This record gives sequence, structure tokens and C-alpha cells, in this order.
Amino acid sequence: MTKKELILEKSLELFSSKGFKGTSTRSIADAAEVSEGLIFKHFKSKNGLLSELLKIGASKSTPEIEKVRNSNDP
Repeated sequence: MTKKELILEKSLELFSSKGFKGTSTRSIADAAEVSEGLIFKHFKSKNGLLSELLKIGASKSTPEIEKVRNSNDP
């Protein structure tokens, strides 16, 4: 797992348990055992980090949405 992937994983865990506002970049850095600067190098901001998580989530859910859309169920 890359440092970027680890940051994303820990961010998702913390956002889920503490909420976006309740999670600091410092707490993400501590959980991922990286510097806070590395978070900003990869994502520019906490909002950028959330945006990346949402993109990943959307790309993973798209195939499931397509299955439902293409089904013949009423």
C-alpha cells in the first residue's frame, strides 16, 4: 500500500467515525503515520482529500448502478 493509499484509508475511517469537521489533517497524519505536509503534497487540502475519496467511491459504485439500470426488473 502506498502512502497516498494509506492516507485515503485512514481519512475514510476518521471521516466515518468523527465526521469531516471533527477530523483534522493532523489526526489523519497521525493515524497514517505520515507528516501533515505529505497530505498537502498529495491532496492540497482536506477538501481535496474528501474530493478524492468521493471520486473513488463514485467510480466503484458506477458498475453496480449500471447493473440495476440494465436489469429487466420492473
